[in-house]
Amino acid sequence: MKKVFALASLVCLFGVGCGGDPREAHVTNVLSSLNNTSIQLGQIKKKLTDVLKKEKITSEDLKDVNDTVDKIREEGKVLQDLNRRIAAETEKKPLSKEEMDTYKNKFAGQIESAMISLDQETRAVIPLVDDLAKKDKRLAQDLLKKLRDANAEFQQIASK
Repeated sequence: MKKVFALASLVCLFGVGCGGDPREAHVTNVLSSLNNTSIQLGQIKKKLTDVLKKEKITSEDLKDVNDTVDKIREEGKVLQDLNRRIAAETEKKPLSKEEMDTYKNKFAGQIESAMISLDQETRAVIPLVDDLAKKDKRLAQDLLKKLRDANAEFQQIASK
């Protein structure tokens, strides 16, 4: 969770700028990507809840879940690309302290809200994967690996 807030701080500090400035568009894109990821995690939660109602679960039953995890992984790659662009633009044209403060105030609440939602949705999926493991350990391990791989895309950003 701390790494996720580190990402939010980076976006707030380095990715904001004046209206019409591409930096503001980058922050909006980051927010959109974070919100999309939360929505996709919500879809996984719903799909897993439905699948867990079945007596016998097959890999075909988890196809939609796995496809959604792939979309989350792609969102992580989008965020990595945005992070690179934000860093490059900030290096070329650093923000003044006043600009940073202004836009930090403008976007901090939105970013924090998106990060909290992302964390809540992530935490809601974990017990469902545990329930899946009780029914089919192999399928749960495969899903957990995919979720970790998707999460790794996000962790690469937070670790920079």
